Amino acid sequence: MKKLFALFLFVFSLLTAQAQYVLSGQDTLLCNEWIDFNQTYLKIKVAEDGIYRVGKQALSNAGVDIGQVDGDKFQVWHNGKQVPIYTSTNAVFGDNDYLEFFGKKNTSELDRFLFSDPDSMMMNPMYSLVTDSAAYFLTWVNTVGNLGRILFC
Repeated sequence: MKKLFALFLFVFSLLTAQAQYVLSGQDTLLCNEWIDFNQTYLKIKVAEDGIYRVGKQALSNAGVDIGQVDGDKFQVWHNGKQVPIYTSTNAVFGDNDYLEFFGKKNTSELDRFLFSDPDSMMMNPMYSLVTDSAAYFLTWVNTVGNLGRILFC
């Protein structure tokens, strides 16, 4: 009988668990509000801070019909926010064209929601509990997509 009750409690807890978090004074968020489910996204894993370059050949290899997408239509997203990018052209990519963005490794930014008092309970906020690789998502839109032209000097 105790095993049956424990099983019931376990199943009940699984059914009532929710994968969302609440910011104080704001609505409940599911952390996918930024996704447009009609668009295609390419996942780029970043394990170190730095500038990352994605060239025409890499985009073609990933299945992007690069002849149909202008450089100013690309967007990069990370943790629900659009990341500024630099594209070498606003037109269709040539053989030597590319896009660049500044990527940062994964830290405890999302892990903080696992703790009731993250400032005192987390050991090191510069490292994630799960992985050091952050996920950046590349997509393209029909309108001008990037946050403006950013020049890396």
